[in-house]
Amino acid sequence: MLDFSFYRKEFPILKNYIYLNNAATAPMPLRTKKAIENWLNKYVYEGNIPWEECLQLEEETRKIIADFLNAQKEEICFKRNTSEGILTVLNLINFDKNDNIIVAKDNFPANFLPYLKYDKVEKRYISILKGDVLKQIKKVFNKKTKLVALDWVHFLSGYQIPLKEISDFCKKYNCYLLIDGIQGIGALKIDLKEINIDFLVCGSGKWLFPPQGIGILYINKEILKKLKKSCVGWLGYEWRDFNKIFTKKKLKNSAAFLEEGTKNYLGLVGLKENVRFLMEIGIENIENYLLSLTNYLITRLKELFFEIFERNKGSGIIAAKRKDKDSQWLYQELINRNFQISLRENYLRISPHFYNTQKEIDNLIETIILLMK
Repeated sequence: MLDFSFYRKEFPILKNYIYLNNAATAPMPLRTKKAIENWLNKYVYEGNIPWEECLQLEEETRKIIADFLNAQKEEICFKRNTSEGILTVLNLINFDKNDNIIVAKDNFPANFLPYLKYDKVEKRYISILKGDVLKQIKKVFNKKTKLVALDWVHFLSGYQIPLKEISDFCKKYNCYLLIDGIQGIGALKIDLKEINIDFLVCGSGKWLFPPQGIGILYINKEILKKLKKSCVGWLGYEWRDFNKIFTKKKLKNSAAFLEEGTKNYLGLVGLKENVRFLMEIGIENIENYLLSLTNYLITRLKELFFEIFERNKGSGIIAAKRKDKDSQWLYQELINRNFQISLRENYLRISPHFYNTQKEIDNLIETIILLMK
């Protein structure tokens, strides 16, 4: 296994906890805390931060996100979270009468509940947990399917859908593809140019690390001109300065036209620093390490006769339970012993990041053995 122990110093929480809960909320690196504090001090000691400085932060963050995802910076806009990104997409698409949306009924609620209230179009449902997602899509797809909405990595099982194959199918039949990437980005490599999807939404706070309240919406430049110019606020226009408020302004010729007003600059500072951190380590290195670590965890759990959710290609998420043991009890006992994990649908959800070690996994397994005696 690769050794990332050098970076553990960025996470003082590891002195007190074995933290295996990144699919819920990750800890913030110290370098990110410092960067945010530096910007916060500007508010305290300078008050009004020059507009040019804010614009520079926006564009630097946009560029580093684009490089990280292999996209173009004109395809990236900032949103508060995944939900806001999804609602924005729904308002951009020109839905016609009798159009339909295909959505996984076991997507995370952020990528499922918005469609239930969207009564303009018919909804058709598939299930990621049943596997063979593309085959399921083909069964319910027809010429009036306008949008397919899926989670890249399933929040419970860690199942990773075949993005390229699904994207190719949607492109062939002129259908939009919207992907919630929050459980993959920061843990797994993604190449947006290669997979050629239409929309990607992702909030920060999980594998990308906090702060929360900042996220991204990617819009493929090939479809940008086809979309409705809705959700446009005053900062969706080009502003050089604020001296000439009443002169006519041009709408931004990029996804940034969807950035309605004043941004979460502290969030942008954190997001920028976090992505720089991940790029410093290398996302391929992180992915390889995580897959190796989670495969080791699966092997150890199976030795204890735990049932493991099918993960397909794998990810940073493991869901496990013993049918003869109370998961709620086991979860609480682990929490009481300073392990940080989640309980989801009566499964123990364990989600390590690159800073975790095989020794910590062994510690978890040994504790479970003691608890089950």
